[in-house]
Amino acid sequence: MNMNNKNILFVGSFSEKTKYKHVGGVMFACDTLINALKNDFNWVLIDSTASTNKHRGMWERSINAVKRIYKLIKHLILSKIDIVILFSADGFSFVEKGVMALLSKLFRKKVIFASRSGFLLDDVSSSLFFRKWVKFVLSKVDIVLCQSEFWKEFFLDLVGDENINKYAVIHNWIDSNLYFNNRSAYIERAPEKTINILFLGWVTRNKGIFDIIEAADKLRNNKIKFIIAGDGDAFKEIVEIVERKELTHMFDFRGWVKGSDKLELFKESDIYILASYKEGYPNALMEAMASSLPVISSKVGSTPDLIQNNVNGYLFQAGNINQLAEKILVLVQDRDERKRIANNAKERIANNNTIEIGSHKFKRLLKSL
Repeated sequence: MNMNNKNILFVGSFSEKTKYKHVGGVMFACDTLINALKNDFNWVLIDSTASTNKHRGMWERSINAVKRIYKLIKHLILSKIDIVILFSADGFSFVEKGVMALLSKLFRKKVIFASRSGFLLDDVSSSLFFRKWVKFVLSKVDIVLCQSEFWKEFFLDLVGDENINKYAVIHNWIDSNLYFNNRSAYIERAPEKTINILFLGWVTRNKGIFDIIEAADKLRNNKIKFIIAGDGDAFKEIVEIVERKELTHMFDFRGWVKGSDKLELFKESDIYILASYKEGYPNALMEAMASSLPVISSKVGSTPDLIQNNVNGYLFQAGNINQLAEKILVLVQDRDERKRIANNAKERIANNNTIEIGSHKFKRLLKSL
C-alpha cells in the first residue's frame, strides 16, 4: 500500500472476489478500472456480484446485503478511507447501495454513486417511494457517475439539483484492442452467401428476442441466419416458437459464448442486433462496433448516445417489428452500406470507449475529490 495514495473503498463486481462464475458488463468495468489504476490508488474491495441474473428470493438478497453493509461499516470504522465508490443496479440493489451511500456520508467520506441499469427507469416511474428514495440518495452523494448524457439528463430532471457539476459523464469502456485486432475491417461475404445476424446476451423478453423472431418471420424469403448466443428464462419458449413457425433454417442457437469463442463469433457474423426494451450502456453493442460490425439497435437508454442513426448504426423504436425488419433488410441487401456503417462504428469506439479513455477520466475524477 502506497501511503501517498488515496484510499478507495469500491463496492462493485470483481472476478477475483466473487465465487460465481458468470461475467457481465459491471464486472468487466470494475475489473478493468482496478487493473488500470492499481498503482494510482489503494483499493479496498467489497464484492456485490449477484448469484444469478434470474429471480432471487428476498431472504437471500437481504442476508447478502446485510453482510455487505456490515463489511462497509467495519471498513469505515477501522480503515482510513477517503472515497467510497458504489456501483448499483436497479431495484433492491439501489436500495442497498443507497443505504451504503448514506452511511458513508455519516462517516464524512466522499461518495461516488454509479447506477448502471436501464430498469431504473421502470422503478422510478412505477413507485413513488422509489422515486423519492433515488432523489434523496443522489442529492446526498458527492458525485453521480452517469454512463451517458441521457442518464445525466434523467438524473438532473429527477433530482432537480442545482449543482450540475456533481453529475459526471464517463462513457462505458471495453478492451477495444481485443476486438480491433480480432477483426480489423468489415469482412465482405460473397453475394450468394447467407448473411449471419448476431444476437448476444440474456435470452429474456426484455432483450427483444421475441421481436427478433417476428422480424425473421417477415424476412423468411431472404438468405439470413440469426445466431442466438446466450441463455435465459425465455430460451425454451423461443426455441418452441421458432419450430412452430417453421423458422429453424433461419436460427442457430449457440448458448453462452465467451472468450476466444466469442471473438470467433464476431468474425463469423455480418450484422449485430440489439432489440432491448431497457438498457444502461450495453457492452456487447460496443464490442460488436469495435469488431467492425454494422449494428442495429433499439432506441433505449444510452444507445442514442452511442449510435448516430444512419451514420455508425441504425436505430429503431423498441417493439416496432416493421422498423426492425426494414433496417435488417437494408443491411442484408447492401454490402457497401454494411461496410460504411461498420467503419464508422469502429471509429466511434476508438474515439470514445476505450479502457484508456475511461480510466483516464476516472483517475482525473478521483484525483479531484
